[in-house]
Amino acid sequence: MNKEKRQNKILSLIRAKNIGTQEELAAQLERAGVTATQSSISRDLIELGVIKQHGVYTLPQAPKGAAAHGLLSLDTAGDVLIVAKCESGMASAVAVEIDR
Repeated sequence: MNKEKRQNKILSLIRAKNIGTQEELAAQLERAGVTATQSSISRDLIELGVIKQHGVYTLPQAPKGAAAHGLLSLDTAGDVLIVAKCESGMASAVAVEIDR
């Protein structure tokens, strides 16, 4: 599995579960069919801006630039699709930004 897919899986796991350690995250990734070393997971968490609050990993707030364009979240759906969650009425503006 490539880095981007692994990182997207990490993000979805952190959104869905209360994960408090890299060991727990590695176990969850393994259950999902993703093999990753502790050092890769550590680097991924740093690159993704994941922080630990109250003993569990949490995602950073959306960047102000993305929020200004109405984008709330961006996730992969399979190998060639993305799902963009937008504020009401902002889908066209988000689509323009994605195309850029």
